[in-house]
Amino acid sequence: MRSRLALAAIAVIAGSVSAQSTSSATAPKIAVRTWDAEGAPNAALTRGLVLELTHRLEMSPHLIVRAAASGAKPEDVDYVLRLSAADVGSRVRLQWELQRASSGTRLRGNNTTREPNALAEQPGLIAGTVLGTLGQPNLSPTWRGAHASIADRSAYREFVQILGQSGGEDEQATLRGRIAALEKLLPRLDAYPPAVASLGSDYVDLAGIVSVPATYYDRAAAALERAFALDATYPPARAKLASLYAKIGNSERAVELLSEGLTQNSNYAPYHETLGYVLRYAGLMEQSIDSYRQGQKLDASLDNLVSTQDQITKSFIYLGDYDGALESHRRMRSVLERANRSPDEKQWFYEGVIHLYRGDTTSAVAAFRAGARAVPNSVWTTFGRGYAAIAQGDMARAGAILEELERQEIIDGERHYRLVHFAVFAGRTERALHHLQVSADGGFFNAPYIAQDPWLAPLRQLPRFAQILSAARTRHEAVRRSLAEGARRKPRAGQP
Repeated sequence: MRSRLALAAIAVIAGSVSAQSTSSATAPKIAVRTWDAEGAPNAALTRGLVLELTHRLEMSPHLIVRAAASGAKPEDVDYVLRLSAADVGSRVRLQWELQRASSGTRLRGNNTTREPNALAEQPGLIAGTVLGTLGQPNLSPTWRGAHASIADRSAYREFVQILGQSGGEDEQATLRGRIAALEKLLPRLDAYPPAVASLGSDYVDLAGIVSVPATYYDRAAAALERAFALDATYPPARAKLASLYAKIGNSERAVELLSEGLTQNSNYAPYHETLGYVLRYAGLMEQSIDSYRQGQKLDASLDNLVSTQDQITKSFIYLGDYDGALESHRRMRSVLERANRSPDEKQWFYEGVIHLYRGDTTSAVAAFRAGARAVPNSVWTTFGRGYAAIAQGDMARAGAILEELERQEIIDGERHYRLVHFAVFAGRTERALHHLQVSADGGFFNAPYIAQDPWLAPLRQLPRFAQILSAARTRHEAVRRSLAEGARRKPRAGQP
């Protein structure tokens, strides 16, 4: 039953036109930013409140919202909402202003001083005022009064301060510190969805960079499922939960969540981008690219263009279009340069993989080494060392790196597929088949890629490989057919 529901959900994604969302062609685009206003703003408190306000506005299906960190420029948006928070003794001074982006004309604003216990209601009040000024429906009563679920109002200010803290160079230490602070604070916030979802999101991010992630994935699932149960209309919780399910192999539930989310709010870019992520795992690379490109249309900020173009590059790799992958990667690099940023070790890793598939071992090794210089110790650096061994024909070193990774927990199906390559090159056929099975069971059932990946050639004539591929192809084909059927049933605009 769950499988049939999931496939029906995918069809909804492919074929529905949301009756609740304003068309992305006409929806106002608004950037939410920090404001260095008068009164020596508290930077962390300001950033945290801006995030809270952003998430409130994302509840509306009639807006396209850009967060402060997105780097959206005035030409990318119609309106700019900026906010500042400063400590005034024991109280908080809030200043906010809504401007027309093209002219800087002030449309609405306020300057008020509040007691800390009254701070929690402000994001909902400001969001409602902004929506009214733009002629859009207000938030639901649930979200206008979301602060009512907070058990201890004095804890809200602490939560916002944690939310807005700047990250240090050590990402793992930063996440662990935030998690410890949120875990301690959460009992006082009780059933406040953004706080529960924030903790779950941090668990997911930490799981992605530690060597033993299972515990954090379990904690992430518990937190995000609770946030979703508290309010299924809160987009950050739904999108992050869907992403988590894809990572741990439950793609069926992921597409259910995304189908429902897109019918609620088709202007929320992370729904399209998370769908692109799931479809790539399912081996639907063209559809994945389309989903990411839809996300780019909704959010053309530099940060989002970097992350989504990175994901598009992977689909080109899996299509066997290595020239297209290299061009996509170069496009991402050009956006990085515009943002005055350098590639991280994961971006260097995928550049190396592209070169290696193209047969340019010199460029591949150079990219893997650049990644190691950027971040000496991470799972991507380790993967890079393994592929560098392949490029240099060093079977023994590839085998040693395989054993090193086998001592870790590589849960994500796409990541686990790397171990298949190392095992094949090291001549460990049974280990390669084992890891291919784990990868597919973990949600990476990309049958077209598995079938044509040149580095899996030594496995192709083996009965167990055929069994694994057949199971992946069955799942892949079911998803593909459902997408095609959904497209044929696509309703006319304006119909639910």
